[in-house]
Amino acid sequence: MRHVRTLSPTSKTGNANHIRAVRAIYAAWLSFCGALLLTASLSASAQEAASVEGKAIRQIQLLSEGPLSRIATPDLISLIGFKKGGPYSSAEAKHAIQRLHSTELFHDVLIDVRPVGADSVDVDVILVRRFYIKEISFDGDLKLEPSDLRRDLAFRAGEAFYPELMEETVARLREMYQKQGFYQARIEPRFEVDYPTAELKIEFRIQAGTRAVVSVIQFDVEGGIDPTSLQSLISTRAGQPYSQLQMDQDIAVLERYFVRQGYLNPDIYLRGGAAYDAAGNSVSLVVRVVPRERSQLTFEGIDPNSKELEGLSLFSERGSALALLEESVEALETRVQRDGYFLAGVSYETSGTEENRRIVIRVNRGNRYRIAKALFEGNSTIPEERLKRILRIKEAGVLSRGEFTDRLAREDAERIASFYQQRGFMDVKVDREIRADYPEAGRLTVVFKIQEGPPYVLEDLQIVGNHQIDETALRREIQVKEGEPFSPVGIAQDRGNILAAYENQGYRGTDIQYEITYPQPGRARVRFVIEEGEKWYVDQVVLAGLVDTRPSAVKKEVVVHAGQPLSLERVLTTETNLHDLAVFSRVDVKQAPAFGDPNLRNVIIRVEEAKKYSLLYGIGYSSFEGVRGTFGVSNSNFMGRAHTLSLGLRAGRQRQRANVSYSLPRVFDWQLPTVLTAAIDNEKALTEQLETRRALRGRPFDAYRLIGSGQSERRLSARESFFIRANFQNIKIDVPPNLATPLQFFREEENLRLSSVAISYLNESRDDPLSPKFGFFLSGEALLSTKLIGSERQFFRILTQAQYYKQVFPNVVLATSLRLGMILPFANSLPADIENPVPISERFFSGGSTTLRGLTQDLAGPLLRDPATGEIVLVDEFGRPDPEGRPVPLGGNGLAIGNVELRFPLFWFLSGAVFYDIGNVFRSITDVSQAGWSNAIGFGVRANTPVGPVRFDIGYNPKPPPTIGFSHWNFHFTLGHPF
Repeated sequence: MRHVRTLSPTSKTGNANHIRAVRAIYAAWLSFCGALLLTASLSASAQEAASVEGKAIRQIQLLSEGPLSRIATPDLISLIGFKKGGPYSSAEAKHAIQRLHSTELFHDVLIDVRPVGADSVDVDVILVRRFYIKEISFDGDLKLEPSDLRRDLAFRAGEAFYPELMEETVARLREMYQKQGFYQARIEPRFEVDYPTAELKIEFRIQAGTRAVVSVIQFDVEGGIDPTSLQSLISTRAGQPYSQLQMDQDIAVLERYFVRQGYLNPDIYLRGGAAYDAAGNSVSLVVRVVPRERSQLTFEGIDPNSKELEGLSLFSERGSALALLEESVEALETRVQRDGYFLAGVSYETSGTEENRRIVIRVNRGNRYRIAKALFEGNSTIPEERLKRILRIKEAGVLSRGEFTDRLAREDAERIASFYQQRGFMDVKVDREIRADYPEAGRLTVVFKIQEGPPYVLEDLQIVGNHQIDETALRREIQVKEGEPFSPVGIAQDRGNILAAYENQGYRGTDIQYEITYPQPGRARVRFVIEEGEKWYVDQVVLAGLVDTRPSAVKKEVVVHAGQPLSLERVLTTETNLHDLAVFSRVDVKQAPAFGDPNLRNVIIRVEEAKKYSLLYGIGYSSFEGVRGTFGVSNSNFMGRAHTLSLGLRAGRQRQRANVSYSLPRVFDWQLPTVLTAAIDNEKALTEQLETRRALRGRPFDAYRLIGSGQSERRLSARESFFIRANFQNIKIDVPPNLATPLQFFREEENLRLSSVAISYLNESRDDPLSPKFGFFLSGEALLSTKLIGSERQFFRILTQAQYYKQVFPNVVLATSLRLGMILPFANSLPADIENPVPISERFFSGGSTTLRGLTQDLAGPLLRDPATGEIVLVDEFGRPDPEGRPVPLGGNGLAIGNVELRFPLFWFLSGAVFYDIGNVFRSITDVSQAGWSNAIGFGVRANTPVGPVRFDIGYNPKPPPTIGFSHWNFHFTLGHPF
């Protein structure tokens, strides 16, 4: 392919004639194309305009003003359709132009045909690329928020650029500034053109100038009303900056004022708009007020200035006064009832003529109540617990009266009836009743009286009109079966299933209707009537928009292929697969005519590549470790393969880690996302300062690890995944040399090789992983370390975790967590005096801010004891016995932790929590009954930030071990929720 360049552009084009400049680019390209065609025309004239139809094509040449980097050459040739040596057809040339335009990559396409000799022609395809918008920015004295400006643009980043849309955008922005009073605003777009990729960066340089001032504001009022009284009601004043938005709000204020004075349909507007004087940069305003007919509006049982009246349609909307009155009375009754006056009534009365109408709105509040119960009568088929789940009425709680209004009760009755009808009870009737069972206590009971009627059964189901798909295949798509309970909702869903079956086989325009008849009570018949559409096939699949990504990496994810029926399911799967690659910011899969055969369609896959480099960094803090920091950089499209190469660093007092990972979306064409990781991990024992010396704090060992791992994921659903992992690590374990203890606790090799395979399951349904309000999280892992894969220790480990979140009241969340784990060593060749053959680095440890808050970090479970006396051994930082030192945790092979936490808002950005933690670490799973449990109750405060809560917790342990290092009160300060 040959590229023809007719321009020598600089990197930027931007001046006062910005739109004309961009149009000039396209005009120059079209001039270039015209010159080529003129040459061809002269050539043809010299050869006496010989006919080219049907002649053999000697060569095909592609000409463009720049690189065609957004579409692969084979796809381009395929869309053109001509073949070297084949016959030339003007009809096929027209179709080729249409197909090329359908990709939306070209501003214009021209085909030039030149006779060569008596029987041959040369074909030149001249392509003028369409430029796409890569980035939009704003600079200068904006005065307005860029986000507000961006909403008024006629185009968006990633879309094709059209010069006429720039004119519209500038007009929109100018209008926005004028509405804010900036009549002198100067708006100048500038363009940075990337010719190799045909992309534009657009920068709007804006000088808002000075806001216009209101020179005079007058009121033209009909009906003898004093205009001077109106000025005090509005914010716009003479001598102040002008804003049309503020003026609109002022007019709304005046309308509400006149409505409350009884003028229910006033007409208030700026006569002639805002008259702008450029010389003085000022506006003059004339507010025209036509009150129209007046009604005498009075209120009984409510203050006319009450906030409960604000926003009612009677005072804020225009239209029929009586219609708005009825709507407002119903809305007011709902507002009063929501405030606890559940039996309140609101009514209105009108009298007089239309010119002199009297309206009285009466509010009878009655007493405040609590909703004691919501009960059901007559529900013999569906249990009460299931029906309560669909109610919007809420029973009273500790901190609330419950939720009830007449409208809610009516809607709940309708929901119950609909719920029954969906299950085949077509004759169901639901009434509601309010009972004051305990009037002296202010308690009400809401009773829904249900007459279920007979359940309907589908007696007969017919399908007619299906000629291309046999009835047996269609019946497999139908969930409502003959002889089973009938559901209209199920039939509607089955219609969608049948339509999807046709679309997945390539049929488009299929019309499916269904008829439901009831021959007798409890019986239903359904007849599906199908009018089949045309069957479309895929002619070509075209990838457009690739710049750095290799086509081979993308085509693996495309499941739509030429020659197949155009399946909607395959189109959607392709779109999902491409999104999952995480290298595209936009994916658009569209269908376009192949232009020739009406049953053929081209599938155009247009993508926009996202930024491939990302930088991650963060800082954290905990009262145990202190400050820690993380840093990461990744390339999400490494070498254009849609693979991710990442580098991560973590630094803190206790732990430092560096890792390199390589992620692949597929392995051997299997859709198994896989991550390969190499890491160095250094975990150090911490110490704490005592009065005169230091002592060990928490885990008593250093562990230096070299790790290599590979993990593959199998997605089971949108929220479920299954993982398999192989892990190889070399660990250097360093225990303080002076630790005065029997060897059976710490007989560790200086270098230990561990190899393991693990399978795990993850189910994530939380609404927000950082601060969840509802949903659950479930994970489980089974790990095997064995000599069969080179490990020097053999054990089997299971670790499970379940979390559940529920919003029990508005903004009040109940959070629960359960963690269970066990390690089973087997077939170890260690000396018999080794008490626990599982390396200390692989055992369970617990205690601290995220597990058991009644303990300090890692101090749950077995502690180092003197084998002669059984007393807990206290040591200093070197492991030497010290009566003022700290205990040494040994970890264990069993783990059980349960947490319950109630999270609630306090004020501003602060929230609180009360919690209960129970659990322990056990020497082995058979030691649970003897070791006992650690309990803690407590409370905490969280400061909510964009990156998660900053947390301070106080845990009270009613029965800590009677030794130094433990206390009743334990304080934890860190970032993030505990679970």
